[in-house]
Amino acid sequence: MQFSIYVIMLAFFIGGARNAAAETLILKDVRILSEDFQNFSPAEHLVLKDGQIAKRSSNWADLQAQIKQDARVIDGKGLFLLPGLVEAHGHLLNLGKKLTGLDLSGLNSKAEVLQAIKEFAKGHKETAWIVGRGWDQNLWKNRQFPTRDDLDGLGLARPIALTRVDGHAMWIDSKAMRLAGLHERQDNPAGGRLVRDENGRFTGILVDRAMDLIAAKMPEPRADQKKSWLLAAMQYANQNGLTAFHDAGTDAETLQLLQSMQAQQHLSLRLYVMLQGRDAALLDRYYKLGPQRSNDGLLHVKGVKLMVDGALGSRGAALLEDYSDEPGHRGLMLLSPSELNQQVSAAVKAGFQPAVHAIGDKANRVVLDSFQQARSALKPMQTKDVRWRIEHAQILDETDIARFQELGVVASMQPLHCTSDRPWVPQRIGDQRTAEGAYVWQSLQQRGVALAFGSDVPVESLNPFAGLYAAITRQQANGLPKGGFDPKQRLSLAQALRAYIEGGAYASFAEQSQGRVAVGYDADLILIDRDLTRISPEQLAATKVMMTIVGGNIVFKRPVQSAAETLKPVPQPG
Repeated sequence: MQFSIYVIMLAFFIGGARNAAAETLILKDVRILSEDFQNFSPAEHLVLKDGQIAKRSSNWADLQAQIKQDARVIDGKGLFLLPGLVEAHGHLLNLGKKLTGLDLSGLNSKAEVLQAIKEFAKGHKETAWIVGRGWDQNLWKNRQFPTRDDLDGLGLARPIALTRVDGHAMWIDSKAMRLAGLHERQDNPAGGRLVRDENGRFTGILVDRAMDLIAAKMPEPRADQKKSWLLAAMQYANQNGLTAFHDAGTDAETLQLLQSMQAQQHLSLRLYVMLQGRDAALLDRYYKLGPQRSNDGLLHVKGVKLMVDGALGSRGAALLEDYSDEPGHRGLMLLSPSELNQQVSAAVKAGFQPAVHAIGDKANRVVLDSFQQARSALKPMQTKDVRWRIEHAQILDETDIARFQELGVVASMQPLHCTSDRPWVPQRIGDQRTAEGAYVWQSLQQRGVALAFGSDVPVESLNPFAGLYAAITRQQANGLPKGGFDPKQRLSLAQALRAYIEGGAYASFAEQSQGRVAVGYDADLILIDRDLTRISPEQLAATKVMMTIVGGNIVFKRPVQSAAETLKPVPQPG
């Protein structure tokens, strides 16, 4: 086993196996998004060769004369073409796991969740544990955390462990509690919390690092199962028009699988990997090697994901002042400032990009302070082009917003977090903090801060067109509230597209090869069925991806449903 691991690693470090040369593709009669993201061109034609854009022309007759016999011509019939979209913060393995497992997302009551668990257990009798993800008490009428008594009442013989939608809390039953050796008066672990009722009884809810107490007792999935999750996740991403994915916190085994899949030409996404910052052995290994990039450009290991606080929904986000709905509580700090400083400096010295999860205003300030300290303490050449990243940046103190620009920090944010969470955020932090610092995209944009948008999948929907709708309207899918949450923070369509395309490329050091439809750039492209610049915001989320191309290879093509159907655009407004 040890030998095989190092053989795979060696193949990756020397460049890996180059994907079989993509066939020459000719995209005929497509309308291309302009570089200012304001409109689509009249009919143009593209030649894709050796994984790149080789030629762009509006003269089909001239181009036709140059087409070789082995070229494949695809008639776009006026479809709309844009650079591939980037998921700037997601969790690939967990997405695949969710696609194939117990998904509790969007269920509007505890009763619906309990019924879904019963049905899953009935159809999956082979599993040793009932494991699922996606419940959100903020969707329920009373917005109260559930308890282990609710799960015990199902009468199931297997232990149950259900991760909250944000991944920062877990709901377990008494069987899981006993297997983990938990007791009623157990102390909170560092960086974690066991939620108790007014009598001090453990309720069955574990927050942040407390979840480790259960995870250590759960059976590990097999490698082949993990590979199937990764393949399912990549296919789903391609169907949604994504050509690149920033994997926020990749563990050693998953990275080994991805390296093996790259060598076998099984990757259909450009993956920008952030190493799991809690794995000291993994970091030590890569800090000695330095950043790694496969020669086909599909696997790039250069980021390090660090966690400073938890999530707002489970009251784990670290705040400067008390939670409005829990006086005396200010969230959880998962790393002390000194620990964060040490980890940020170590990453930068080794040539890696620190990407730090920070949701609460205190957490964001601590991270900004750490970045500032590293810039001052390290040699100028070490910090010349670090592209410091803060992941989420959801709640900011007004005095810290300008520091993003001053320090050159990329704000890696997720528009759907705003529209999903904003209805209950004032309950957590009050109206004033919400109005001044919650999801302040436009405030950051106006200061010239690089925005890189994603979804935090599986926390939110992967669909980038739903994210675009959220970014420009700040409304939920039902169109509420009228005018949007804090409308001054809405983005224009062009600004939002830039964050999903150029922002993601810049955040992963790829702006010289990705994010534009230009000769010499990677042939990472998508064809969609409508002109995004001429439709109402409500029509954005219904956008259909007709084709996705990564490195000149077609990785997704919408199936033809009937003999009369073809790849064609929807009628556009006159």
